[in-house]
Amino acid sequence: MKLDTNTDLPQKYCISTITCDSFAIGTEVLLYSVLKHNPWFRGDINIVIDALSAQNRERLQAIYPVRFIQASAELIKKVDILRQHFDYLKDIHLRFYSLESFNLPHYDKVVYLDSDMYCAGDIKDLFLSTAPLQACLDGFSYEERIAPVVAKAGLSLPTSQERYGKNFENSYNAGVIAITPAKLVNFDFQALLSMLDHDAWRSYGDSIFTDQMVINRYFEGTFAALSSEYNYMIFLGDYLHFVDGISWQQAKIIHFAGKIKPWNDYDQQALLQKAPHYFPFIHQWRELLHEARSTDLAREQAQRVLRQYEWICSGADHQLQTLSRLY
Repeated sequence: MKLDTNTDLPQKYCISTITCDSFAIGTEVLLYSVLKHNPWFRGDINIVIDALSAQNRERLQAIYPVRFIQASAELIKKVDILRQHFDYLKDIHLRFYSLESFNLPHYDKVVYLDSDMYCAGDIKDLFLSTAPLQACLDGFSYEERIAPVVAKAGLSLPTSQERYGKNFENSYNAGVIAITPAKLVNFDFQALLSMLDHDAWRSYGDSIFTDQMVINRYFEGTFAALSSEYNYMIFLGDYLHFVDGISWQQAKIIHFAGKIKPWNDYDQQALLQKAPHYFPFIHQWRELLHEARSTDLAREQAQRVLRQYEWICSGADHQLQTLSRLY
């Protein structure tokens, strides 16, 4: 068996994410799933925090020797001022801390990942690319691309080039960003933070977006598009299938972008009616959480295999009555 020596990886690379006590369970599954599917990973994992309980710190450090870091003082200050002027930012202000991923110039490669996602495959290519900046298209860009598909049926889909306070040819989701710091031409972290100034923020117009708006405006025209398999946003599943030809089976990163999060409890009937496509992903996420917290995974796996063996031998599948046929 040939061992992976990682000689093709950058000398110094890292994963960056942000978390808090309400999202720490998501970070736990994210890290566990990344390491499960990428045993070659030997880089740093930097987690930007505001406040985090000792219990959550212990759980995350049990998975990997992660580094907890604070956002820069100026970023915190600017975000605090924005919170005072814009009520909608009071509960989502920590999203801005993802900008700290652009303040890591000592790394050859930085891959930022949101904490509301899980890894389902090998993501080594994100670390091998030498492109300055890569991300996947956002919902706005996919609406433009899916509109012709809808039009072929004689129907229409409302689309708009106006997003993040201006018109973009292409715009990107901030959930997965691959950064090569040395190749960010004329990049200035202070200039990036200046976009958070109160007057500047007001000039962007009404928006529910935070870090994604800043990143799209500052880096406009400099992104290289990643395949949507690296940021499979569940609520855009059909868009990704019909535009990119990417199905969930091909996805390497599954993203619970939007309001539905797998660690929340929902009325099962309501979820089945309003968002049935989320069921298999929530189930998989919870399986990963169970694995991550299992104290004797090998024994549990063996017991599950034995239960399945008993089910097969019992002939339970033959005992189900067929009510009707679809075709």
